[in-house]
Amino acid sequence: MTAIKKINLEIVTPYAILFNEAVDMVIMPARDGELGILPGHAVMMAAITSGELRIKRGDDWRLLAVSSGYAEIAQDMAIVIVNAAEWGDEIDVPRAEYAQDRAEKRMTAANTPAMERVHARHALERAKARLKVAEHYANSQKGHHP
Repeated sequence: MTAIKKINLEIVTPYAILFNEAVDMVIMPARDGELGILPGHAVMMAAITSGELRIKRGDDWRLLAVSSGYAEIAQDMAIVIVNAAEWGDEIDVPRAEYAQDRAEKRMTAANTPAMERVHARHALERAKARLKVAEHYANSQKGHHP
């Protein structure tokens, strides 16, 4: 039996197949913490949370902000289906900061209905993930790695 050397990673949003390539490793934000996937990983499903998804190919890392979704993992592939995803170099930082500020205000306002607080919490998680990925991307351009 030949050892599996790469894992085919597919990242899908409702609007596009964002990524579909062979990679060495992927680290994704899951409900129970970060989940690292290498070739030969056990078959599983995982709930994805808003956060930073990291892709390793050779010595290079790519960073992606993702929102909630799920992942299907097999020994030679991983399919990640999320509501939204954005590459680190494409994040509009002022817009993400505005979204974070707006969500925080909605969550703390006394007259915000309970359901709107839930939506605000999710918006806050997405904004924080986008800002984290943007910061890590900027640091990686200065020679620091995730």
